[in-house]
Amino acid sequence: MLAGFVQLNLVRPVLLGALLLASRAGGAQSYAVVDLGTFGGPTSSASAINGAGQVVGFASTPTGSQHAFLYGGGTMLDLGTLGGTNSLAYGVNDAGQVVGAAWRTTSSLSSRAFLYSGGVMKDLGTFGGPTSVGQAINAAGQIAGSAQTDTIQGLLHAFRYTAGVMTDLGTLGGTTSFGYGINGVGDVVGAAYDAGAASRAHAFLYHGGTMADLGTLGGQSSSARAVNDSRDVAGVAENAALTPHAFLYRGGVMTDLGTLGGFASFANAINGLGDVVGWVSAVDGTHRAFLYADGLMTDLNALIPAGSGWVLHEGRAINDARQIAAIGARGGTGDHALLLTPSSAVPTTTTTTSTTPNTTPETTTTTVDGTTTSTTGPPPTSSTTATSVATTSTTTTTLAPQCQVGLFGPALCEVAQLSATGICAPDSLDPRLQRFIVANVGTVRGLLHRAELQGAKGRLRQARSLAKAATGRLSAISRKVARAAQEGRGRPAKISAACRRVLDQVVGVAQREISG
Repeated sequence: MLAGFVQLNLVRPVLLGALLLASRAGGAQSYAVVDLGTFGGPTSSASAINGAGQVVGFASTPTGSQHAFLYGGGTMLDLGTLGGTNSLAYGVNDAGQVVGAAWRTTSSLSSRAFLYSGGVMKDLGTFGGPTSVGQAINAAGQIAGSAQTDTIQGLLHAFRYTAGVMTDLGTLGGTTSFGYGINGVGDVVGAAYDAGAASRAHAFLYHGGTMADLGTLGGQSSSARAVNDSRDVAGVAENAALTPHAFLYRGGVMTDLGTLGGFASFANAINGLGDVVGWVSAVDGTHRAFLYADGLMTDLNALIPAGSGWVLHEGRAINDARQIAAIGARGGTGDHALLLTPSSAVPTTTTTTSTTPNTTPETTTTTVDGTTTSTTGPPPTSSTTATSVATTSTTTTTLAPQCQVGLFGPALCEVAQLSATGICAPDSLDPRLQRFIVANVGTVRGLLHRAELQGAKGRLRQARSLAKAATGRLSAISRKVARAAQEGRGRPAKISAACRRVLDQVVGVAQREISG
């Protein structure tokens, strides 16, 4: 449906609060928490879950690399790479086939979309550029993702991969599109730029050979992240205040799911029942995972054992049994991939050892106070085929695409997502430059929030002053990135050309949004 026909159905906070109390009084579904562990490093991230409760994502190694994993039956399986240092899994179907992005060499700054099936990781190629990423896969083995179209501009286009053929889905008139989700009949959703002078990314649904613009919640940008077989779509869209809110698009109606009293929200996934998971953000930028089911948004932290110690930051995926793949932290540690299972099917305590040849560490699973934890150590010494993990990557940056810069809306959320797809990979920019960008983005978020508060109070001069300061910070990022891209005598560039192009594009969009 065209953007002009999108209807908005806003969730009122008062009604939401009343429903939340009623749900708790009636006994809301509770969840047991399973920590999926890591590959010996500090962090891991969940991306998707299938009908059997298998979870995929990526986990850090002792060297700082990230490896794609498939978790099932208490075992975290290392899927390896395409010859490089890193790999990231984003989608899985009920047959256990996995898609994602992997690096082909230890020196490469570009990833390739992969299909992992039958123990083999296959490179799916690109549209002629160096980079691609697979985001989702359906039961028929069709894959949705994004791939670069050339080696010069490095523009990404959404694709659908069927029976060995990668099809370019085009754009909404602009230069770039991203494919994020696919349903059982091959409909694809994502975000695509339009042809306006100040090009904006809009959520799309690709069906029957046509890319339809799903519109926004009254703002300028949106992005669709997942779709079910009923063509219900979940994603994020700016409202009239240019604040990103999670949405559910059903039957031509885009519904704002609210924020649980926070500032922003983001929907990551939807199941066949229309349940949605994602995160809500407080003013200070902290995230809380949510579940939207039966017309009610609930903080997932209220549905897990009170003494577990876990803080759930994001709901990443949900299956029809309402099992949830999530990320969260406990005791000040880094984020871990988690599996949340309804209490009616609490997982039993098991001890297993991964059967992956070469790289998979030994995994032990224990249950304490309602929380199951998988601890992963070095491979068993009895293995005769174990090989060492590549040590060329020394970064300790967490790659989980949590959209920490989501306050700017979908445009900057794309940066957080792209940082985990090979455009801004761990080795594509200097860690100090990354810290500089993160710090300044945090400052810009604060300035823009204060500007919006001042504008709401009618203090337009103060609001303009704060917005100008935010634009100045974004300009500082652009200048720093430009300097980092310069090569000197014996000094390589501190950022890859592809990463720079993405950052320049998104910073430019953000500046236009502020000035507009």
